[in-house]
Amino acid sequence: MKKATVILLLLISAKVFSEGMIEKQGEVKFRNFHWGTSIKEFIAKEGRPDDRTMVDETTQMKMLTYEDAELSGYSAEMYVCFIPSGLCAGIYTIQCKDEVDLDSTFRDLSSKLTILYGITLIDRDFIEEYMTAWLYTGGYIILLASDDEMTIALMYISPDAAKLDKNLYGL
Repeated sequence: MKKATVILLLLISAKVFSEGMIEKQGEVKFRNFHWGTSIKEFIAKEGRPDDRTMVDETTQMKMLTYEDAELSGYSAEMYVCFIPSGLCAGIYTIQCKDEVDLDSTFRDLSSKLTILYGITLIDRDFIEEYMTAWLYTGGYIILLASDDEMTIALMYISPDAAKLDKNLYGL
Protein backbone atom coordinates (compact mmCIF):
# COMPACT_ATOMS: atom_id res chain seq x y z
CA MET A 1 0.00 0.00 0.00
CA LYS A 2 2.94 2.31 0.68
CA LYS A 3 3.98 2.02 -2.99
CA ALA A 4 0.51 2.99 -4.19
CA THR A 5 0.57 6.13 -2.04
CA VAL A 6 4.04 7.04 -3.26
CA ILE A 7 3.05 6.49 -6.87
CA LEU A 8 -0.06 8.65 -6.56
CA LEU A 9 2.02 11.41 -4.95
CA LEU A 10 4.51 11.15 -7.80
CA LEU A 11 1.69 11.53 -10.30
CA ILE A 12 0.62 14.70 -8.54
CA SER A 13 4.17 16.04 -8.64
CA ALA A 14 4.19 15.94 -12.44
CA LYS A 15 1.80 18.85 -12.73
CA VAL A 16 3.41 20.78 -9.89
CA PHE A 17 6.82 20.71 -11.59
CA SER A 18 5.35 21.53 -15.00
CA GLU A 19 3.51 24.72 -13.97
CA GLY A 20 4.84 27.66 -15.93
CA MET A 21 7.25 25.59 -18.02
CA ILE A 22 7.23 25.49 -21.80
CA GLU A 23 6.15 22.10 -23.11
CA LYS A 24 7.61 20.61 -26.29
CA GLN A 25 5.25 19.60 -29.07
CA GLY A 26 4.90 15.85 -29.40
CA GLU A 27 3.09 12.69 -28.50
CA VAL A 28 4.07 10.59 -25.51
CA LYS A 29 3.20 6.89 -25.46
CA PHE A 30 3.63 4.21 -22.83
CA ARG A 31 4.94 0.91 -24.25
CA ASN A 32 3.69 1.99 -27.69
CA PHE A 33 0.14 2.42 -26.41
CA HIS A 34 -1.66 5.69 -27.04
CA TRP A 35 -3.31 7.50 -24.14
CA GLY A 36 -6.92 6.32 -23.90
CA THR A 37 -6.18 2.67 -24.77
CA SER A 38 -8.70 0.40 -23.02
CA ILE A 39 -7.74 -2.01 -20.24
CA LYS A 40 -8.89 -4.93 -22.42
CA GLU A 41 -6.64 -3.91 -25.30
CA PHE A 42 -3.67 -3.36 -22.98
CA ILE A 43 -4.07 -6.77 -21.30
CA ALA A 44 -4.57 -8.48 -24.68
CA LYS A 45 -1.11 -7.30 -25.78
CA GLU A 46 0.79 -7.24 -22.45
CA GLY A 47 -0.75 -10.24 -20.70
CA ARG A 48 -2.65 -10.58 -17.46
CA PRO A 49 -1.46 -8.39 -14.61
CA ASP A 50 -0.61 -9.67 -11.16
CA ASP A 51 -3.48 -10.02 -8.71
CA ARG A 52 -2.76 -6.65 -7.08
CA THR A 53 -5.18 -4.41 -9.00
CA MET A 54 -6.01 -1.26 -7.05
CA VAL A 55 -8.99 1.06 -7.54
CA ASP A 56 -9.34 4.64 -6.31
CA GLU A 57 -13.07 5.25 -5.90
CA THR A 58 -12.71 9.05 -5.90
CA THR A 59 -10.97 9.29 -9.27
CA GLN A 60 -12.21 5.95 -10.66
CA MET A 61 -8.56 5.21 -11.45
CA LYS A 62 -7.58 1.54 -11.75
CA MET A 63 -3.95 0.52 -11.38
CA LEU A 64 -2.70 -2.79 -12.75
CA THR A 65 0.55 -4.25 -11.42
CA TYR A 66 3.13 -6.29 -13.31
CA GLU A 67 5.90 -7.48 -10.97
CA ASP A 68 8.20 -8.99 -13.60
CA ALA A 69 8.61 -6.15 -16.07
CA GLU A 70 11.78 -5.18 -17.89
CA LEU A 71 13.00 -1.66 -18.55
CA SER A 72 16.05 -1.20 -20.75
CA GLY A 73 17.73 -4.31 -19.37
CA TYR A 74 16.73 -3.67 -15.75
CA SER A 75 14.31 -5.78 -13.71
CA ALA A 76 11.36 -3.58 -12.75
CA GLU A 77 7.82 -3.50 -11.45
CA MET A 78 5.31 -1.84 -13.75
CA TYR A 79 2.15 -0.02 -12.70
CA VAL A 80 -0.38 0.92 -15.38
CA CYS A 81 -3.15 3.41 -14.58
CA PHE A 82 -6.51 3.72 -16.30
CA ILE A 83 -9.33 6.21 -15.87
CA PRO A 84 -12.76 5.76 -17.49
CA SER A 85 -11.43 7.25 -20.76
CA GLY A 86 -8.56 4.71 -20.85
CA LEU A 87 -4.80 4.53 -20.26
CA CYS A 88 -3.56 7.63 -18.42
CA ALA A 89 -0.18 6.71 -16.86
CA GLY A 90 2.51 4.08 -16.72
CA ILE A 91 5.15 3.78 -14.03
CA TYR A 92 8.21 1.58 -13.69
CA THR A 93 10.04 1.15 -10.39
CA ILE A 94 13.53 -0.32 -10.07
CA GLN A 95 14.92 -1.37 -6.71
CA CYS A 96 18.68 -0.69 -6.45
CA LYS A 97 21.08 -2.46 -4.09
CA ASP A 98 23.11 0.60 -2.99
CA GLU A 99 23.89 4.25 -3.80
CA VAL A 100 26.43 3.35 -6.49
CA ASP A 101 23.86 1.14 -8.24
CA LEU A 102 21.20 3.86 -7.86
CA ASP A 103 23.47 6.54 -9.33
CA SER A 104 24.70 4.45 -12.28
CA THR A 105 21.21 3.16 -13.12
CA PHE A 106 19.72 6.66 -12.94
CA ARG A 107 22.45 8.13 -15.16
CA ASP A 108 22.14 5.25 -17.66
CA LEU A 109 18.36 5.63 -17.96
CA SER A 110 18.60 9.43 -18.09
CA SER A 111 21.11 9.17 -20.95
CA LYS A 112 18.94 6.71 -22.89
CA LEU A 113 15.83 8.83 -22.37
CA THR A 114 17.67 11.96 -23.48
CA ILE A 115 18.55 10.21 -26.74
CA LEU A 116 14.86 9.34 -27.24
CA TYR A 117 13.21 12.55 -26.03
CA GLY A 118 15.86 15.25 -26.35
CA ILE A 119 17.14 17.77 -23.84
CA THR A 120 15.35 17.77 -20.50
CA LEU A 121 13.35 20.70 -19.23
CA ILE A 122 14.02 19.78 -15.62
CA ASP A 123 17.25 18.27 -14.35
CA ARG A 124 17.72 18.67 -10.62
CA ASP A 125 19.65 17.04 -7.81
CA PHE A 126 17.91 17.30 -4.46
CA ILE A 127 19.38 16.30 -1.12
CA GLU A 128 18.22 12.69 -1.33
CA GLU A 129 16.65 12.59 -4.79
CA TYR A 130 17.53 13.12 -8.42
CA MET A 131 14.91 14.15 -10.97
CA THR A 132 14.87 14.58 -14.72
CA ALA A 133 11.77 15.43 -16.75
CA TRP A 134 10.64 15.81 -20.32
CA LEU A 135 7.45 17.82 -20.77
CA TYR A 136 5.42 17.50 -23.95
CA THR A 137 1.98 18.68 -24.99
CA GLY A 138 1.12 14.98 -25.29
CA GLY A 139 2.29 13.98 -21.80
CA TYR A 140 5.08 14.06 -19.25
CA ILE A 141 8.03 11.75 -18.68
CA ILE A 142 9.66 11.92 -15.27
CA LEU A 143 12.68 9.97 -14.02
CA LEU A 144 13.11 10.13 -10.26
CA ALA A 145 15.61 8.45 -7.93
CA SER A 146 15.35 8.32 -4.15
CA ASP A 147 18.39 7.63 -1.94
CA ASP A 148 16.04 6.96 0.99
CA GLU A 149 14.37 3.96 -0.61
CA MET A 150 17.08 3.05 -3.15
CA THR A 151 14.35 3.21 -5.80
CA ILE A 152 14.15 4.67 -9.27
CA ALA A 153 10.76 5.53 -10.78
CA LEU A 154 10.15 6.27 -14.44
CA MET A 155 6.72 7.77 -15.02
CA TYR A 156 4.82 8.39 -18.23
CA ILE A 157 1.85 10.64 -17.48
CA SER A 158 -0.92 11.73 -19.83
CA PRO A 159 -2.32 15.27 -19.83
CA ASP A 160 -5.64 13.79 -18.61
CA ALA A 161 -3.97 12.27 -15.55
CA ALA A 162 -2.25 15.58 -14.76
CA LYS A 163 -5.59 17.43 -15.07
CA LEU A 164 -7.27 14.83 -12.89
CA ASP A 165 -4.71 15.34 -10.13
CA LYS A 166 -4.88 19.12 -10.48
CA ASN A 167 -8.67 19.11 -10.15
CA LEU A 168 -8.69 16.53 -7.36
CA TYR A 169 -6.07 18.19 -5.17
CA GLY A 170 -6.65 21.83 -6.14
CA LEU A 171 -3.15 22.33 -7.50
